Amino acid sequence: MLQLYYVLDDADNPEAERWLRRAAQDGHTEAMLYLAGSLPLAAARGEGGAFDEAWSWLRHAVAAWDPRLVGMLDDPPRNTHRWDGVHTPATKAFVAAAELCEAVGRDAQTERLWRALDEYGYWNALLRLAKLLARNDRVAEARELMRARAETGDVVAALQFAEFLTEQVDLEQAEPWLRRAVAAGNSDAVSKLVDLLQRTGRREEADRIRRFGIAPGGEAAEPW
Repeated sequence: MLQLYYVLDDADNPEAERWLRRAAQDGHTEAMLYLAGSLPLAAARGEGGAFDEAWSWLRHAVAAWDPRLVGMLDDPPRNTHRWDGVHTPATKAFVAAAELCEAVGRDAQTERLWRALDEYGYWNALLRLAKLLARNDRVAEARELMRARAETGDVVAALQFAEFLTEQVDLEQAEPWLRRAVAAGNSDAVSKLVDLLQRTGRREEADRIRRFGIAPGGEAAEPW
């Protein structure tokens, strides 16, 4: 039934949602997540019961993976040990829950979920948390969280911190973190560094990196 939903999936096709609901009712966790993800905009528009229905499907999905975790949606764990033994696929529901809460403006609940997912080790949780804090005028707190993680030597965190600083239009502070990520061999950081150099008027260096790559240490390589 879930495969039939993929075939029928169309905003103007009521059959698609009908088959998705049937798949969810038959216990397909992926269908439950899809269904929950289709409801946040309706909830944001104030359509009655949309958030509660989406949350109910998320709880069903979590229960299908591990019934012990259902209560953690409503009360996200603040300590790493509470994640012990958590089956990784169940984190999909927690990510969907954070995105649902964020979509409808439940910022306190969103923050708790992103913090919990960061404790678990979900790769993008800290950046999502930092962006949420920044939107709520807590930029300094967001910066400190990301800086502390990046300074541990976590290359992904360094790249994400640079992304966060770039969105805050602090290109001067973003550049050294990008260069750290580049020096550590992160390929995504190279294109981002080229973009930053172009934005700051250093087109010659950007072009040299694009043509000849990066030397050890994160600087532009010399022509061959």
